[in-house]
Amino acid sequence: MNTVSSERSWPDPSPPGLTPADALPSAALAHLRCEIDEQVDLRVQQHLAAAVPPPRGITGAEVPLVLGSLGLGIPLSAAAGNFGGLPGLLIAWVGLVLVNLAWLRRH
Repeated sequence: MNTVSSERSWPDPSPPGLTPADALPSAALAHLRCEIDEQVDLRVQQHLAAAVPPPRGITGAEVPLVLGSLGLGIPLSAAAGNFGGLPGLLIAWVGLVLVNLAWLRRH
């Protein structure tokens, strides 16, 4: 992509090998090309500046997963800690993490 700068580089009005009759239309076309490139670059920059990135954070689709994980995590932690001790607690939380990762990969 061309870069837009405040300095204009005007094409040479008399390129080598052209007759004076051909030099003027050639210079006009080269000037027109430069103007079009500048306008396109400006519009692309404006479009990119106006683009809004997608929102980050929890959206409506994740709310049931978050609430479900918390709702299951608390009683699972109590039961696993009571009956299985630390290994049971770790197994319960690894299971919850795996379920959340599997959901994340699908969405």
